[in-house]
Amino acid sequence: MSEYARIPSVIDLSYAGLLFFPRHTDTQADPLMTKIAFDGRPAQRLPHSYRRLLDLFLHSARELGWNVELWTDGPLHPECNDYASLTRPFPSASERLDVDVFWSTTPNYLTRFNTRCVATVCDVNPILPDERNFISHTYRAVRFRRRVKKVFRRNWRVATDSEDARNRLAAEFSRGTEKLSVVPLYADPSLRRVADSDRDKLLAEIGLKAGYLYFVGGFRQHKNWSGLIRAYGSLPGNLRNKHPLVFSGSVGRDLSLAHRLMKEFGITDNVRILGETPEQYLAALYSGADVFVFPTFMEGFGLPPLEAMQCGVPV
Repeated sequence: MSEYARIPSVIDLSYAGLLFFPRHTDTQADPLMTKIAFDGRPAQRLPHSYRRLLDLFLHSARELGWNVELWTDGPLHPECNDYASLTRPFPSASERLDVDVFWSTTPNYLTRFNTRCVATVCDVNPILPDERNFISHTYRAVRFRRRVKKVFRRNWRVATDSEDARNRLAAEFSRGTEKLSVVPLYADPSLRRVADSDRDKLLAEIGLKAGYLYFVGGFRQHKNWSGLIRAYGSLPGNLRNKHPLVFSGSVGRDLSLAHRLMKEFGITDNVRILGETPEQYLAALYSGADVFVFPTFMEGFGLPPLEAMQCGVPV
């Protein structure tokens, strides 16, 4: 909680600004002249964590008065059409560019450009112990280590979103970690508690009423969503009837397991799995919760609890 408490309502990237200033002059560059191109591909997809990072980074860059471009390789998702004026197609690796930095919110884009490149590595979860079998876990960890080594080798700077994540990355990857910088996250200022009447109308559109327990996040093993279902199933029936459990976020292959667990504990009628939910409902979903629950084993930062608190919901 202490780490959340010290994060400002609008992220202060100025301390990290030297990452983006040209280094070929003797005088410090004016931050108002800094031009950043962000990897815009997360804005082409349904809501997910990389898109949330992109939204926050764009907001921060605009607050600092930086010039911004969004490089894309296809049409924007309809929810991101406000970014249309910022977009341009990805350049070729040899094209001469007029940006100071290209910044990707993922560690997955490794093409070299004729400018300084920054990648984001949020955590080291793929190499931590989990419930996967030995072969599956080893394969995932080896793939992640190879990817991150390339990230350190090919990028000018590497951003991560908490001191804990930075320390874990530095302990795991000894070479290149001098490139690491912590750029902490923050709750989107536009995400605020919704008035009860407006909240109830939005919730009714997705078949909900206020008073539930709420979890937002993907059905990934480190999120411990299955442990939450088991814990909820152990609650007295009268509490479950009064307070349904609501999930929103990607579910993927684990949806069938979730349904099996719900059937095992006899809570099928008490649990709602919404899947990917449009951003227009997010503030209402937070505002309608009596309690926000976040039982994950490990997070690089853990943004949803901060968002829930900003919406006035106990965590």
